[in-house]
Amino acid sequence: MRRTIGVMAQSLALGLAEFRNLYSLRSWTIGWLVRMLAQVAFFGSIGLLIRSRAYMQYLLVGNAVVIVALEATIVVLFMAGERFNGTLQLLLTTPTQAITVFLGRGLNWIATGVVTATITLILLPPLFGVPVPPLRLLACLPVLVVIGIAAYAYGSFLGGLTLRMPSLDWLVLNVGYLLVMTLAGVNVPVAYWPAALRAVAQLLPVTHGLHAIRGILAGGQPGAILADVGLEVVVGAGWLLAAGLSYQWFIAHARRRGSTALG
Repeated sequence: MRRTIGVMAQSLALGLAEFRNLYSLRSWTIGWLVRMLAQVAFFGSIGLLIRSRAYMQYLLVGNAVVIVALEATIVVLFMAGERFNGTLQLLLTTPTQAITVFLGRGLNWIATGVVTATITLILLPPLFGVPVPPLRLLACLPVLVVIGIAAYAYGSFLGGLTLRMPSLDWLVLNVGYLLVMTLAGVNVPVAYWPAALRAVAQLLPVTHGLHAIRGILAGGQPGAILADVGLEVVVGAGWLLAAGLSYQWFIAHARRRGSTALG
């Protein structure tokens, strides 16, 4: 266990170093945070156009929360990068658990996603005339973390696919994220979709966590909110298991063949 924690910590440190190399505070603020604020404001403006205060809040909250999933699934790109950088072969020949390294690879994106979503929920709703009560927003923070972890597990599974098809990393990332953004209740209620798509939505991260956050902001029943959070945890655990099995299959296949090439 101690060794596993140590490997995870070192993997996280590598991810943080890459993040610092990618962004300074200024470039993150201007190049990422402002972009996310503009994206959420765009969807919020739809509520302005149709003059619906309730729908405006629905759009602002949904698109702010889904930022956590967007950032968490960025791990897809860094897993594909292991092959492009030539480090995957070295990783697979070491005696340590490669799965631990893969899962620790982008944990920092959960934290930055929660920060970005929180800042968005603080700044934008008041500008649109639908402020979020501070105490209720504070109660949403643990749920945002749960959503981030579930989305990271989902992104790790998608990252396992890019280990096999690294040239498709952006396609896998965008399709995976847009599937969540479309079906998880971000812009329209899950009930809007046909039964088959509603069933798919139940298996995606964000769906249950976002419903819990909407319940918190509306002053809903604690029991119902906790049930939604519990479902988000179950969904995240399912994707984590799927990611682990996917990595194990890929690693076993690569070691058996003596190559990371497919076929």
